[in-house]
Amino acid sequence: MALSLRPDVIAMDLAMPVLTGTQAIARLKTDPRTRRVPIIVLTGYAFRAIQQGALEAGADVFLTKPCLPEDLGGQVRKLVRPMPDG
Repeated sequence: MALSLRPDVIAMDLAMPVLTGTQAIARLKTDPRTRRVPIIVLTGYAFRAIQQGALEAGADVFLTKPCLPEDLGGQVRKLVRPMPDG
């Protein structure tokens, strides 16, 4: 989906049906087409080792659920740079 949608930021969970979230992050960060897209992990897994693994794989931000919408929005605003004029 990231290749076809070309998002400015990706918010994802770690629990997924085919790949683990950490595997998906690693794939996104090694592909030249998506490696610069910031990734926010939003998950219920609050274990320090899981957080560290996601960040080492390339996640830019790790948030645990429940998460306030304004916290997620604030992180998105920090990661998405405004487009230069012209």
